[in-house]
Amino acid sequence: GMMLPGFAGFILMCVMPFMPESPRFIMERKGYEAGVKELMKVRTGDVAEEANIMRDEIKKEQDVEQVSYKELVCGDPNLRKRLFIACTLVLGQQATGVNAFLGYAATIFKMCGIEDPLSF
Repeated sequence: GMMLPGFAGFILMCVMPFMPESPRFIMERKGYEAGVKELMKVRTGDVAEEANIMRDEIKKEQDVEQVSYKELVCGDPNLRKRLFIACTLVLGQQATGVNAFLGYAATIFKMCGIEDPLSF
């Protein structure tokens, strides 16, 4: 039971180098035409509309201003507040053990005699 996620991760690690790249990734790295060719491998019919949507999204993402770590911590107070809230939530999850509880919730409920935890 405990080794199953590790086993699945090991299989994925071995197989990933042989997996094809996504059409969007190819379009972003090698250009529109290469992305369309890759998209045609995974879709049937006309892919022009989907390819155009991908191209537009890639252009929008390139126009967005990137924020450095320094700006995130020392810059805009609003971004600093968001970073603090996100980190506090993650640390709180780890500190309270809620992730471990949720991972074993079904087993814990069964041991308590609750067959269907959604029923109460």
